[in-house]
Amino acid sequence: MRRYRPALCIALLACALSASFGQEPESQAQRREATLRYGIETQVIELIGALRAERDQDFDPLILELLSNSNSPKLRIAILDYFAALPSDKAESQALRFIEERDNYQEALVLSAFSYLAKLKSRSALKAAYAILRDEERRYIQAAVKLIGASADPASADELLAAYEAAEAGAALKQEIIVALGEIKAGSALELLSRIVEDEAAGKVDRMYAATALGRIGDKASVAVLERASATNDPNVRASAVEALGGFDTANARAALVNALRDAHVLPRAAAARGIAKLGVEDAVPALEFKVAYDPERSVREASIDALAAIGTKRAWDFLVGYAEDAKSPSQYRVKAFSVLIAKGGAAQRDAMLKLFLANAGEKERPFYLTLARAFLLIDEESAAPFVEKLYADKDFSVRLSAIAWAERTRYKAHINELRRIAEGDGTEAVKKRALSAIERLERN
Repeated sequence: MRRYRPALCIALLACALSASFGQEPESQAQRREATLRYGIETQVIELIGALRAERDQDFDPLILELLSNSNSPKLRIAILDYFAALPSDKAESQALRFIEERDNYQEALVLSAFSYLAKLKSRSALKAAYAILRDEERRYIQAAVKLIGASADPASADELLAAYEAAEAGAALKQEIIVALGEIKAGSALELLSRIVEDEAAGKVDRMYAATALGRIGDKASVAVLERASATNDPNVRASAVEALGGFDTANARAALVNALRDAHVLPRAAAARGIAKLGVEDAVPALEFKVAYDPERSVREASIDALAAIGTKRAWDFLVGYAEDAKSPSQYRVKAFSVLIAKGGAAQRDAMLKLFLANAGEKERPFYLTLARAFLLIDEESAAPFVEKLYADKDFSVRLSAIAWAERTRYKAHINELRRIAEGDGTEAVKKRALSAIERLERN
């Protein structure tokens, strides 16, 4: 006869008594609302982190109340991080208040407000940011520059250039200003940025940032400067210049990108593959095929797979399908090609990958099958749905749980009947409960 531990017996008795008096168990939503209203700080912060991970915005009104009424900088920072991660502008006015009245709040909270508004690309705090630059408020000046850059307001160029030339501007601040000049596409900064890129005596980081800024500004006059920089001595500067060339759809820029695939250092080669992907350089397909098959660096091989998918010609797709299907290819790159074909390919490519996945369902091939499953479970797109659907009947309960989590995370309502079947008949209680939770959330949204 099975023996129950006393604590377990008490728990079972409590559940029975609760049921006999007609009391429904507390739902997750009710428990979360109560925690936000009455929980201690650590509990509330932990819950906000969970809501952030789940991208669950059902409790935003309560969270905004906490942001307004709480006296805890730590909790307020967690809330701003939550809204930044979504991202959502619901806390914009309160974040602006923290910046404008910054002398009344802790430094960490004010910096968090800057980060949040920068994530929103908000221009609401630009006036305060300009004042911080002019007054050289050291506590917040770098955060102000980041905000100005994120706002992408070209009218900010004069303020940034003046701050760059200021006597008190140190190396770190100047680097931040270079980045911001690129982000706001400051055409008036071309001369300064070009001079920095071509100055071999300048700091490596400054040159890298200046090359990136020229790429963001996008003036074709910069192509010649970046071409020269792509052949400079420092591989980090070369990589930044090559990456920037990916923003210019000119014959010279395309040729420089293809040439950079032969660079002796990994960084420029990977940057070249990314630039080729951005421009869709069809002439690079043979070189990219070689890189996928033989380059010694993983980052280059994976960037080349991405580039072939971005180019998307028949030859590129056929190569990727064949590579994924070839058991002699290294498994990590087969998996990469498999993921890209699902996420970026068309129906023909996805059908081929579904056949590949199912062909590895046997016990002998199961490790690779599970590796493929982990790959498509990371794709938050409808293109992964037919693959996920195959996992609901998997023999391993943890795999079934992962499939349910995908449907819940992506809010994919087309799978709700599968989830109901699992909730009613799965042999593992944890799986049934997770399916019920997913159904509740899908129906709520």
